[in-house]
Amino acid sequence: GLEDGHGRELSCPYGQPGDRLWVREATIKVEDHGYEGPVYVESDEGRACLEGGLAPDIDDCVEVEPYELRIRTSIHMPRAYSRITLEITGVRVERLQDISEEDAEAEGCPECEVCHDVGWINSGPDGGWQCTAKGCGDAYREQYERLWESINGPGSWDANPWVWVIEFKRIKP
Repeated sequence: GLEDGHGRELSCPYGQPGDRLWVREATIKVEDHGYEGPVYVESDEGRACLEGGLAPDIDDCVEVEPYELRIRTSIHMPRAYSRITLEITGVRVERLQDISEEDAEAEGCPECEVCHDVGWINSGPDGGWQCTAKGCGDAYREQYERLWESINGPGSWDANPWVWVIEFKRIKP
């Protein structure tokens, strides 16, 4: 197992290899209007609902305008709605700044469609992404540093804390 350098066993609070995790996603509360869910915000159906609302169907539900729709945040998504399962394949502890270029890329910063850089950060609870690139060609690790600071605050990268690194694979349904 993992030790803390003083002979004490460390137990990862996020799980161990072989554990399975279910992924929570934001969903649209279509059930409030008599429709059958789930409708995931990040899906073609979800984007269409948020743009055009819900139209009456053969189930005789009422028409619902986009502004009438409510979002169920991911933290409140029921387990039954989960469509993604992950299996933990590895767990380790390392200093934040020891992240490799490959692991920083795997963190998943999306590529900017304008400058084709990877320096996008989530702009907040209302969603949307904002490009933070200083210039095209920045390394993924540099982009991850900016992402880390945008989430954890100024100076959080320089503090170089110990972090849990959880590796996983997606389990096909």
